[in-house]
Amino acid sequence: MKNNTIYRLVIVLVTFCIFYVPYLAINHLPLQRHTIPYIFHEEEIPLLGWSAWIYMSVFVQGVVCGIFATPKVLSNTVFLGAIIVGIHCLIFLIYPTEYPRADYPSDDFVLGIFRCVDTPANCLPSLHVSATTLFAFAFSQSINSKMNNIALEARILGFKIKIYRNKILIFSVYFWSVLIMVSTLTTKQHYLLDVFSGVLVVALVLIKYKKYL
Repeated sequence: MKNNTIYRLVIVLVTFCIFYVPYLAINHLPLQRHTIPYIFHEEEIPLLGWSAWIYMSVFVQGVVCGIFATPKVLSNTVFLGAIIVGIHCLIFLIYPTEYPRADYPSDDFVLGIFRCVDTPANCLPSLHVSATTLFAFAFSQSINSKMNNIALEARILGFKIKIYRNKILIFSVYFWSVLIMVSTLTTKQHYLLDVFSGVLVVALVLIKYKKYL
């Protein structure tokens, strides 16, 4: 069991490295980049330095997904992840974008370190959002196949209700993903359009390759 967990961790870490190398390479290319118009008054969203912890938790989420994923889901996630990263990198090269991060200075230590590594480029679509969406989907697939739909009965205000463990876990991981998506806005790493397009990329890939799921 221990060896299996270590093997999965190695797979996850190697996959992260392979996927983020092309991202970071394009991120630092001297390209002519475009800014994107704000929508729905998103420029009024405050900069919250502490939300960088939530933003960075996507890497923890990826590890959790890798550890708990079934072998089939794990291999499918790596396969689909490679396609998603390829789509992102192609868009980053065809239509380079950047966020006006200079308009939102921060003295937060964690956010400052991340900004040193990750330039304001590669905004649209958000790879961060695509990653957390894919992780949540993979985790939910694994939970549904691993756990029986066992219900725990509880009484709330005199009413008897059934609480399903797998549904609680699935809701929790998707809620985690929503928090990560929000953090891309509160850390001023992405536009709102980046969030929408990041989810859209994953949705289209999942629809196209649903036979592998």
